[in-house]
Amino acid sequence: MTIPRGVFGGEFADASWGQLPPVGKLPERPAKAAKEVATAIGVSTALRPRENVNRLVTWFRSFADSNEPPSGKNDIYLDLALSKKGVCRHRAFAFLVTAQSLGIPTRMVINEAHAWVEVHDGQMWRRIDLGGAGRMINPASTVVPERPAHQPPPDPFQWPQGSERGDDMVESARQRARQQQQQSADGGAAPAPSMSMPSATSSPDGPGADDGGAPLPSPTNSGTSGGSGGDKDDRPPSTITLVVTDADAHRGAPLHVKGDVKADGERCGNVVVELYLRDTKDPRRLLILGTAATAPDGTFTAAIVIPGSTPLGDYDLVARTKGDAHCGRGSTQ
Repeated sequence: MTIPRGVFGGEFADASWGQLPPVGKLPERPAKAAKEVATAIGVSTALRPRENVNRLVTWFRSFADSNEPPSGKNDIYLDLALSKKGVCRHRAFAFLVTAQSLGIPTRMVINEAHAWVEVHDGQMWRRIDLGGAGRMINPASTVVPERPAHQPPPDPFQWPQGSERGDDMVESARQRARQQQQQSADGGAAPAPSMSMPSATSSPDGPGADDGGAPLPSPTNSGTSGGSGGDKDDRPPSTITLVVTDADAHRGAPLHVKGDVKADGERCGNVVVELYLRDTKDPRRLLILGTAATAPDGTFTAAIVIPGSTPLGDYDLVARTKGDAHCGRGSTQ
């Protein structure tokens, strides 16, 4: 999929109201609330669209993270917008309602790590990060540090001092992913099946070795209890079955895998499975691709993208899990 570079930044076009795509009217109640917010921000149809967007971005980027739920108006939109408190998804939602009330085409985009808005400037949709990324989940497990970081065009809008940008969150996640990968390369990961094989099953009964004889970290449960502490772990060890459903693996393209996790003959539902590439020439070199979660029946499926920067060569696909309260640690071998 090709997206114009200007979507991610650059100068916002100074279009007239008539040059913008049409926007449907809000229902009466949210329209009335939006008028109150617009008055507080100082935006109106008397200004050009670009000036309104500038003021909206300034307002919603100035929000502060808070553990206290907003209150005062008994209206979630009004409370969020006027209290100026909230993380990315709160900012994006309130921005969306306010902008659409003015007739500015706006949509909200959200994924597991961040939320932002896209605003049409009469020429194209423009992504606008409103910040507030600091309270979202840690995306380090889904970031591939070797993949070249995207360098967007300059941001035309000002950032308040101390703001938590989405780009800052991604860079922080990349740094954590590098640390995790280094720890895995130093012996913290538990590997297994080859991508050249249609399927592979392993039972983590003790330390294993790859085809070249290099020792693998033991995926047994000794020394831990539920993944923390130093007590003996009495959880039954997990067995992971991993199947690669694609005939070939290509850089920059998704690799489709599926499998299941069991412990002591019982299915392990809702556990996290980490997926890695392991260089067959250097088994200590591991590249984390991402994570999957098992369904209640213990099965999982995933489409993991092979980084475009991955050197050509032969790799094994490695899966491991830390288990949960009922299923112990386990890995493919």
